[in-house]
Amino acid sequence: MASIKDLNDFIDKAERSRKYPTSTAKGIKAAVRLFDAELNDEERGSLELFEQNIDQIYQSVFGKNKSLTVSSLATYKSRVLKAISDYKKYGVDATKMSNWQPKVVARAKKPEVKHDDVPMASDASNGVQNNELVVPDGMTKLELALRPDTKFILIVPHDIRTSEVATLNAILTSLSGNEKSAGGESEDEQE
Repeated sequence: MASIKDLNDFIDKAERSRKYPTSTAKGIKAAVRLFDAELNDEERGSLELFEQNIDQIYQSVFGKNKSLTVSSLATYKSRVLKAISDYKKYGVDATKMSNWQPKVVARAKKPEVKHDDVPMASDASNGVQNNELVVPDGMTKLELALRPDTKFILIVPHDIRTSEVATLNAILTSLSGNEKSAGGESEDEQE
């Protein structure tokens, strides 16, 4: 049974054999260390269990690392899952490791988008048509008017999981930043 130590050894080996560039290996190691801090002994001893419980582990990581953005944590989670997937494909068999030809991805720099400039062009390629967001199959669009000039739009899968709802709840709670003011009243109660 593969353990977290086996995964770390695989990442080191993949870096030494130039399957992972050094920067990629460092990013994956940082992600694994972050998640490793939240693993119990059973999860640390079994990559299968670690992968199976990744959503619950992510919740723990999210709860204990408020200084990290949701985007950063999602990136760390995807790095961990990629490393586990690569380990399953190439880490067990030395022949597969030697024949592994990882894709080299050249990333183009994304243009900056200001929060005020939400794209609403009539272009189906960017997910927007006639100033309306296009909702992909299998998804539900929820709109809620928060104030006269502010609305909340959420597009979620039809089969959203309880753990995913908990993640969204935690994200929204962290965004509000006004759980209680110094006077003991929430911002809404003061209005």
